[in-house]
Amino acid sequence: MKILRNKLPFLALFILISSQVIAQNPSALYQNWVDAQVNNTEPILPTFSYAGYHNGEIGLPPTFTQQIFDVTAAAYGAIPDDGISDKAAIMLAIAAAEANNGGVIFFPPGKFIVNDASVDDPSEVIRISKSNIVIKGSGSGTGGTELYQKDNTTHPDMATKDYVCPYLFLFWNGEDSANTFITNVTGNADRETHSIEVANAANISVGQWVELYIKDTSTALLNEELAPYTTADLYQPQNLRIVNNGVEVREIHKVVSKNGNVITFKEPIHRAVDATYNWKINNFSALEEVGIQDLKYTGGFIWNHIHHRAPQELFPGEPVGGPNAYLSSSGWSGIQFNHVVNSWISNVEFTAMSQAAQFKFLGYSSALNNRYVGNPGHNFIVTNSATGCLLGKNIDYTTGTWHGSGVNAMSIGNVLWRNEHPQNGNSGMEAHANQPRASLYDVNKKYIFVYIDTIDCIRWLFSKYIT
Repeated sequence: MKILRNKLPFLALFILISSQVIAQNPSALYQNWVDAQVNNTEPILPTFSYAGYHNGEIGLPPTFTQQIFDVTAAAYGAIPDDGISDKAAIMLAIAAAEANNGGVIFFPPGKFIVNDASVDDPSEVIRISKSNIVIKGSGSGTGGTELYQKDNTTHPDMATKDYVCPYLFLFWNGEDSANTFITNVTGNADRETHSIEVANAANISVGQWVELYIKDTSTALLNEELAPYTTADLYQPQNLRIVNNGVEVREIHKVVSKNGNVITFKEPIHRAVDATYNWKINNFSALEEVGIQDLKYTGGFIWNHIHHRAPQELFPGEPVGGPNAYLSSSGWSGIQFNHVVNSWISNVEFTAMSQAAQFKFLGYSSALNNRYVGNPGHNFIVTNSATGCLLGKNIDYTTGTWHGSGVNAMSIGNVLWRNEHPQNGNSGMEAHANQPRASLYDVNKKYIFVYIDTIDCIRWLFSKYIT
């Protein structure tokens, strides 16, 4: 999808929380944005036109020039529809593509088993650790490709932490969430500007991906973050991480120029920077041009979902947070991108999943035209501490996954566009905890779920544009 730079950047702003909630006429908001571009002032609405794969400047790849690695080739040995696990064969094909510095892992039509605890190590993920690797099926509908995650993944702590079972398909370069420090920020920057002064730019290069980061427990910064509200307006503030651990912001940017110790990003800064506080520039190492598309992904979560509670059909009476709650919360987790930029999930149909897919610690990637059908589970497609992603046309055809398409943790500058969720109140677009900011919800259907500890544009929208 192409987003026109310096034109209307997803400004329709139809925030459909319920049929009784109506957004203020967006034309005044749009005019304010246009005036800000002309007058070089800070607009009320952030600039969202850099969101998604390659900042929305090009569409997702329609074809591929990389070498094809067919998982059914003799060198790998996957056989569709034979009821035998293909996990080892898939991992061999991925290893071959990585040794080739890229390739398309291709699945012909048929059903492929990707995790069978009777023969596979259920704690072992199928990891993609190099750029330019695409997992591609033969379609997500009838006659296409189905990946069947027969058994859940496992983690040593899953009996006490129900959320820790890993995603089975993991696009990850091995980088930790604590990205390597480069230099301190020494100059202020307004929101929606592109340049910032640092203490020493010697170790920053044009074309480099970096993270603009702060974690600061300053009371003054907390008050600034909450204004015009205070901690007195929060529910049980003594239990909230933003109060106890401080304000935390992560923004991923590409450096496009450097002048002395002033660096300029391609994308706008979405959180105003006051150098009085502890702002830093960290290195951000990432995979690029990785994706998964054109297939059906089936899990084994076939029971009635109860939030953070074991399936009662299997463990009647087990309380919330019990030792088998991981089956509902994370046991069948499908696809995660971690430390990735300019990548995608498209035309994937999920069913019977605890968690379908997650964009974590990444930037400028797209999840487009995906579906959830059949038995609903815990999560659909969500961001977690992600910058500038586009989640568009993801449709939940079930009675409602608990957490629909949405944002989570230190996510910033993300766009949720034309996603659809059941209109029965069971699910909706997500604005989860741990300080997501500057999120645009554009022409979605129908509800927004807001969780405690959310510092997001939702607060701003409620105060200014919801009647």
